[in-house]
Amino acid sequence: MEESEELLRVGSTLTGFGEVVLEGGRVMRMQAPQDGRKYILEPTDYRSFMDRHERSASLWKTLTAVTGITGASLLARIIYGLVGNRDDRSK
Repeated sequence: MEESEELLRVGSTLTGFGEVVLEGGRVMRMQAPQDGRKYILEPTDYRSFMDRHERSASLWKTLTAVTGITGASLLARIIYGLVGNRDDRSK
């Protein structure tokens, strides 16, 4: 876990992902989740954070599709080559 401390300028946008706890019935505090998930503070707004991760997910989906199509094409070519050789031998 990396921990760093920096000052924020007034009006800065900060998005936090963690667990919000109510202390003494008056003060809300954000902390790392008890179930072991990561505690994240981002110096951007929520929408920018989500857009960045959605672009990354789209890239991985595209790469997965390309890899799947390539693998299926290669497998089809190998099977066609094996079946084609058997047909030539039977003639």
